[in-house]
Amino acid sequence: MCIRDRFRTHAFAEIKSKNEKMDMKEVMKMIAEQWKGLKEPEKEKWNADLKKAKEKYDAELKDYEARFGPVVKRKSRDSSNKSSEEEGSAGGRKRPKKGASDKGEGKSHSAEAEGKQARSATTEGKRGK
Repeated sequence: MCIRDRFRTHAFAEIKSKNEKMDMKEVMKMIAEQWKGLKEPEKEKWNADLKKAKEKYDAELKDYEARFGPVVKRKSRDSSNKSSEEEGSAGGRKRPKKGASDKGEGKSHSAEAEGKQARSATTEGKRGK
């Protein structure tokens, strides 16, 4: 995350709380104007805040890796764009079918069929009355 992103996150919440109905384009314009209006010492405060957050993240990551092993980093989006364009899918992966779960969680096919049978029996019972 860069300095402007941290500032934008902070400023967005502040501006949006005062102007709830303002559209996103106008809010972003106001944030950009505020950032441009900041003097260097104020920008340095945001930079120091970013450095502190980065140090905290690095320390937590080091602790995590000491306990659970190294973190496997994913390829950046830029490097995966080429393969996704060539393969015609997002990130080279195929999307699951609608309603399907990536980990096979949820109802099984037989459970779904039982649910459909129960609904159709209920519907038939209402028609007969």
